[in-house]
Amino acid sequence: MFKGNPPDAPMLVPAITRIKTLFGRAPKAVTADRGYGEASVESGARSLGVERIAIPRKGKPGKARRAVESARGFRTLVNGGPGSEGRVSHLKHSFGFERTMLDGIAGAKTWCGWGLLRRTTASRSAPLQKKRRISRQRSAKRRPPANTADTGPPTGRSPTSRCTA
Repeated sequence: MFKGNPPDAPMLVPAITRIKTLFGRAPKAVTADRGYGEASVESGARSLGVERIAIPRKGKPGKARRAVESARGFRTLVNGGPGSEGRVSHLKHSFGFERTMLDGIAGAKTWCGWGLLRRTTASRSAPLQKKRRISRQRSAKRRPPANTADTGPPTGRSPTSRCTA
């Protein structure tokens, strides 16, 4: 996390370097939004071993660049790419991920951590709850129906009678 609002473009190559350090190889494909669209970013990513790069350039592209950006592979990567805006929007609207009420960078990190934990917990628990519900439905179908004569209370009263004390 960085203080302030630093520009996007200079941050991509160091991020790829960290990925390469952690996993032992560079990612095969990189895509980002127009904020990263500089020639230096693209050449830096290529020098690190990235094979496919789909980052639209800033400004109005020339004829050659338009041909690159309108190619099917480029469009596929860009359209199926980052999706971070959608995730952030989902966090804000579905999980109350508004402005942090905690002060400083430490507070912002804590706020982000709790928000992401909440989202991850919800997204991971939903399929488990669905699986559990389906399992219960299947087991209920396998059980033989209960004998209706044995369902009354042991006192011999009907289930609708009330006990007065």
